[in-house]
Amino acid sequence: ENLVANAVKFSHAGGHVRIYCEPSEDRRHGRVIVQDEGIGIPSDKLNYVFKRFFQIDTPDGTPLESGVGIGLSIVKQIVEAHDGKIEVESEVGKGSKFWFTLPLREG
Repeated sequence: ENLVANAVKFSHAGGHVRIYCEPSEDRRHGRVIVQDEGIGIPSDKLNYVFKRFFQIDTPDGTPLESGVGIGLSIVKQIVEAHDGKIEVESEVGKGSKFWFTLPLREG
């Protein structure tokens, strides 16, 4: 929920948020992707977005949605607790793409 809420929060009016899933090539992992066309994250901040209480100082976003900077760190903890991995790509002015990968069970 946090990844989607952030994508909506930092997207421009009329922008798109895409959510999709795909299997890995070996079909042993599944990947969930949340991609937006929002404000993006500066490259020098990407290494910090999963740190607890880290927030990017920006005037943009939905006015009634504030945060304290713990959402992404909690998402990371949950994903890692399930033997997964979370990553991000972003470009200022173009948007962000977050994805997490989890192992799939057989059967």
